[in-house]
Amino acid sequence: MPDVDYEAMSAGDAAPDDDLLRRLGEAVRRMRELDGIAADLAERAKRAADELRFLAERTVPGILDETGLSELRLADGTKVVVRTDLKVSTTGKYRPAINTWLEETGHDDIIKDEVTVPFGKDESERVGRVVAFLEDAGLQHDRRRYVAPQTLKALVNELMEAGEEVPLDRIGAFTYRSARLEAPRG
Repeated sequence: MPDVDYEAMSAGDAAPDDDLLRRLGEAVRRMRELDGIAADLAERAKRAADELRFLAERTVPGILDETGLSELRLADGTKVVVRTDLKVSTTGKYRPAINTWLEETGHDDIIKDEVTVPFGKDESERVGRVVAFLEDAGLQHDRRRYVAPQTLKALVNELMEAGEEVPLDRIGAFTYRSARLEAPRG
């Protein structure tokens, strides 16, 4: 019979019958079992993803470099291709540098502006009037200027492909090489 804390039950509650307690115990045991399995699978998936990333970004490109090849077709038709890709992050300490660089290079049209103004209850009418006159109204507000990571990545890729110099270190971006497997066609 499962462990049941009858003291935790309300004084007016009737004790459940043995069949309900048995079913509850079985369900709780199964929940614990599945919780353990799920935790194990999550850990295994994380380790597999880490190893896959290491193989794709370090091992396979390195071996292909040693052979002097940039791609290879396997006997089963699978194509192994190493490509250079770009990682960008538009949050944190690089945001001001990114915005400054975009302004300096004339690409500030991709910067998004977001203004937040705190209002109290029952101020919806005031909200409508204040949007256009924020500074004149003397209201405290926050302004956030940002670029979506995909937008910045697309711009940086475009500029680099056009041969323009992009200060990757300054804006917190970097290139990396990664191997991809392309399934055989047909």
